[in-house]
Amino acid sequence: MSFDELEQLVRKGRAEPTKGIIDQTEYTAGLTAEKKAALLDCGLTEEQIVTLGSLRDELLQYIGTRGAAVVSAEEATREEERCVDLSKRHFRQLRLATPMAARKAAVTETDLKRLVPQVAVGRSTIRIIEHLTNSRETVAKLDDALKPYFRGESALAQHDALRAGLLAAQRNQETKATATPENTRALHLIKGRLLQLIEDINRIGQIAFPNEAETSSRFNKDILLRARGNTRSKKSETKQTEEDKG
Repeated sequence: MSFDELEQLVRKGRAEPTKGIIDQTEYTAGLTAEKKAALLDCGLTEEQIVTLGSLRDELLQYIGTRGAAVVSAEEATREEERCVDLSKRHFRQLRLATPMAARKAAVTETDLKRLVPQVAVGRSTIRIIEHLTNSRETVAKLDDALKPYFRGESALAQHDALRAGLLAAQRNQETKATATPENTRALHLIKGRLLQLIEDINRIGQIAFPNEAETSSRFNKDILLRARGNTRSKKSETKQTEEDKG
């Protein structure tokens, strides 16, 4: 299959609601099994029947994997938020303890200035990492003197652990962002291939039962068409709600 043909299938799949494709595939698979002999006599192949089932399974597996990926992404986001919260608490603790610890350590005014962010960090992961990096040298100099105010623990060890946690969270987010487009394309391709096969089976069904209107009419995409309509309706309602709010 050429690149252009693959891209056409991707576009075909992109336009369809995933649940609609799944439900339509289940219906078509059942109808194909019921009328298999007549369909095989009129051009359907065993390979197409097998492909319909394998593509359906592939789509269901992909949806399951994608769901797990979403959960994983949510967990990564929660971990990043946790590290941000802990970092903010860490900065506050340093701010409160430093005036007392500085009296017991050899630090300069320049050292102490490093504990003050050059810009407000807010909840920006990047800015928090930068401040953790810039202030590390001062925290190292104050570490022993800070221990009484950190329950006897090393403020520097906490400092480094928070920075490492945020860096790891940032890498996870970047990796997911990079992987998403290709994964989405794979989903659309599966859907496009399924839709093309369903349309072919419907054509063969029309050929196989020319004098049986009731039977031939069953070879349709009504389930998918209803799903399309529901999707458009929801999008329209969402758009109208946003306009009303605006």
